[in-house]
Amino acid sequence: MYLPAEDIGAFDSFITYLYQDRLPRFDNMGGLKSIDFEAEKFYPLFFLAEKFCLNELANRIMDAIQNYGFQHEKIPSCKDITEIYEYTHETSKLRTYCVLMRLYDLHISGDENAEDTEANATAHLASNLPDFASDIIKLQFKNKNRFQKGNIADAQVRDDQKGFGRCFFHTHAKGEICHFGNAVDGNK
Repeated sequence: MYLPAEDIGAFDSFITYLYQDRLPRFDNMGGLKSIDFEAEKFYPLFFLAEKFCLNELANRIMDAIQNYGFQHEKIPSCKDITEIYEYTHETSKLRTYCVLMRLYDLHISGDENAEDTEANATAHLASNLPDFASDIIKLQFKNKNRFQKGNIADAQVRDDQKGFGRCFFHTHAKGEICHFGNAVDGNK
């Protein structure tokens, strides 16, 4: 099979998933690298999963990205978001996650300097990526009750009160069973 447009590493990771039913671990010399390395390695695999409508794989990758971000207090960087917007479609759950994490970070920043830095980074993204700017506005208004003082939802948390729920960043076909075991109506 010849797939010149696909990332070789992502395809290798897909084969690992296909044969071993697990997401790959991205190790370097036997030790786990930094979270930034981990997240960056998952993006090409997510792009492949989304492109070929491999919902379960994409959903598991989204869970891994959320877990790593939560454990290490990391959000996708401006560079990551630029790449994500280049390789995903307009209704991608990864795009939604990136935007909601940027909104969360802006709303919880207590340090004025940190807030200015995050606001500048987000403004820079919005000026360079019109789709990102549009998504920021749409998702801010759509989820305005989730970004009120005292009730700021964290996109990395899979609970309905503090976050957006277990399957919010998943794509499920009608009648599909989520890997969490939930039966779903479908949100494709």
